[in-house]
Amino acid sequence: MQNNRLFEIGAIILVVGAVVALLGGSGEVGYIQCIASSGAACTASASTQYITVFLANSEMLSVGLSIVLVGAVIMDGGSITNYLARLSDELKASMSPTRVCPKCGAQVAGTSKFCQSCGNKLGE
Repeated sequence: MQNNRLFEIGAIILVVGAVVALLGGSGEVGYIQCIASSGAACTASASTQYITVFLANSEMLSVGLSIVLVGAVIMDGGSITNYLARLSDELKASMSPTRVCPKCGAQVAGTSKFCQSCGNKLGE
């Protein structure tokens, strides 16, 4: 349960980082471009054009991407922890020694002194 919560928290942080990177990571910059005719120098009589350019705001973009990275690491940590917990349970189950009762044929845990099915005393 705790591992699933870690995965969910990582996903939320990842989404927040993506939003910060997308919304805060760009800025609008405007400038006036002088359009001179026939290669002449720009003068007061030359026509001008206002141009808007969208530039990356490196500070907010890096903050957003850093948050995304933290969220991804936490998500992976939750995924890896879940996987290792399942693997650990499977390994424990496969490693517990089992024996067969000679009297009734039931499977018995390797550390048991008696068969749980028929009560037969098992040898060492």
